[in-house]
Amino acid sequence: MRGFDEVLDDLAEKWDNLNDVEQNAVATAMAGVRQRNQFLALMQNYDQYKESLESSRTSSGTADEKYAAVMDSIATSM
Repeated sequence: MRGFDEVLDDLAEKWDNLNDVEQNAVATAMAGVRQRNQFLALMQNYDQYKESLESSRTSSGTADEKYAAVMDSIATSM
């Protein structure tokens, strides 16, 4: 079974080729009536979403490293 992120990646590649009626139908099928607008916003900004996702994946250890450096500094100064 394919993951949801793979399905979204494939859909994002074809999204601009769909007309408004098709986009609304897909959004309603994927997200339901209540979340349709959020889904439409996601698909319209999918490139930005992917960039943010990649940024969060590559920077996951940065905060921990900085926190450890601060704690080492505090411990050294005591």
